[in-house]
Amino acid sequence: MTTQDRSVPHALNDGMGETGHRRVLGGPEQASLYIECLGPMGQVVSRATGFVVRGRGGETFLITNRHVVTGRNSFDDDRLLKNPEGKEAIAPSGLRVALPSAQRLGLWKPCVFDLWDKDGRPTWWEHPELGWRVDVIVLPVYVDEELFDLYPVPLTPCPAQLRVATKMFVVGFPGGFDPLTAVGALGIWTGATVAWQPELNWRDLPIVLVDGRTREGQSGSPAWFVADEFTKYRSSDGSVKDGPAEGLVGVYGGRITRDSDIGYVWKRKALEAILEHGTCPPTPLVSPFDDDVTYERLLDPVAIQEDKERDKGKADDRSPFRPYSK
Repeated sequence: MTTQDRSVPHALNDGMGETGHRRVLGGPEQASLYIECLGPMGQVVSRATGFVVRGRGGETFLITNRHVVTGRNSFDDDRLLKNPEGKEAIAPSGLRVALPSAQRLGLWKPCVFDLWDKDGRPTWWEHPELGWRVDVIVLPVYVDEELFDLYPVPLTPCPAQLRVATKMFVVGFPGGFDPLTAVGALGIWTGATVAWQPELNWRDLPIVLVDGRTREGQSGSPAWFVADEFTKYRSSDGSVKDGPAEGLVGVYGGRITRDSDIGYVWKRKALEAILEHGTCPPTPLVSPFDDDVTYERLLDPVAIQEDKERDKGKADDRSPFRPYSK
């Protein structure tokens, strides 16, 4: 048999190649942003996740948890978080956020946002009624979109009606996934199911409980409902529909205890209240960066890598401060 006579079998389509067919909805993993919380000396004190949304006028807002920008526990009278050894968290002075480059797909570039004004007052917005009790903040930011390719999360209504056991996804950056040192790293999808009647409020707060194996670093992640084209779902009007469909459910906050897989998601109505009526809190005051800290070094990829190599082995890659409730 000649080469020309041989029949070539069709390659098995494992769903991982170029098929011209969108097997999985795109978007959520592009929207999630890796955050490093920087102390007054420019050191990384914790890691988290966030995402951006647009205001009515096109303004850009960074969304994450309040404990990410304060180091304080909203479930413990706003006290500073503590690690397992009892050491208190260092409140950050700024956030270093990995933003996708507009010049090249898969390249992430650092951008630093201050958390204080000239008087040391916070620049983020908190819930207009519940204040620090809601562990979600909105930080107005300016991003040069000629340099960065933002993927704002649309605030259109979630298409699905949530019920106990409804599947959702927390899309963020658990420890070990760092796009500043791993080119092409995208948000990690962690499956979770609704574990609490979603029409109720846990602890009289706009929270729904979920069951999922999340880890440190995913605080502030967007929680998504996603149904692909093969999935039926119950829509917000009660009817059963076919996918695809997706929508923002809320903002993931953390696990309720260290040894539990039960976590909490702040309902999107809490985020919407902050976007519409939130105000900058008078406290806690934020320490500015030390005079020796330069933004050039905080943004220098080589310096960032040097700092990570220097600190490697000294501390676990995950944030030691966890927003567990008491």
